[in-house]
Amino acid sequence: MDTRNLLSTAGNRLLYTAVRPDLVMERGEDMYLFDTGGKRYLDFIGGWAVNCLGHCPPALIEVIESQS
Repeated sequence: MDTRNLLSTAGNRLLYTAVRPDLVMERGEDMYLFDTGGKRYLDFIGGWAVNCLGHCPPALIEVIESQS
């Protein structure tokens, strides 16, 4: 699904409590987010949607995998 369709679907089904940008984040790595077009953004809101360790920190993933 492309960005326009995702935003349209979200607009019809979600209650927004904050202003949302006209882009869709596809994945995160450390303190960076990547949109559906592959553009990289520095995540200045770490702690709101994710913890202060960032997105998918390798050290944390390794510990969780070894313990599970």
